[in-house]
Amino acid sequence: VQTDVCPGDVAQNYNTGACMAIPNNPVQTAINCSWPNSKDGNNNYDPFPGYLDLLRSVDTSPPYEGRDCGSFVGTVMRSTGADPNYPKSGTYIQEPYVRNHPEKYQIIESVNSTAELIPGDILIVNEGSGAGASGHTYIYVGRQASGNDSASASYKKRYPGLGKAVLSDSRGKYMVARLKK
Repeated sequence: VQTDVCPGDVAQNYNTGACMAIPNNPVQTAINCSWPNSKDGNNNYDPFPGYLDLLRSVDTSPPYEGRDCGSFVGTVMRSTGADPNYPKSGTYIQEPYVRNHPEKYQIIESVNSTAELIPGDILIVNEGSGAGASGHTYIYVGRQASGNDSASASYKKRYPGLGKAVLSDSRGKYMVARLKK
């Protein structure tokens, strides 16, 4: 039984099969635009139905046609109206953006457990600056029926899919940007 609740008290439903923006609900939008498992065979290379339309509604020239973590998070935040000014892509742009908008985001420098996260948290790790920066970003969506709890895409490699949240990797610890209500 799904018990997690999205911001705005809208129950999370495991992928409804339609990628569309749900106003002020980035969590459900991220779920709806992601393959149920980020490692599902051919799904790595095909966009979830409707994802490219949603992507192009907020970015007419997206890098790598949405096979990019920053483009995915930017699309979700912009299309839902949760943050219409969220940068379209690039962790090297998105990280300073959330840090420079304390009126919109609470920044948590590091967490030790996914139990400290709430659905809708944006996690970002960024090493370096500029287009060559090595970074990653994703949206924590809460535990789903599959056991997955995050939604992300991968730079030039795969379209959005659900997977397991990571709190650190070879680039360092992920910071959390929590949208203020």
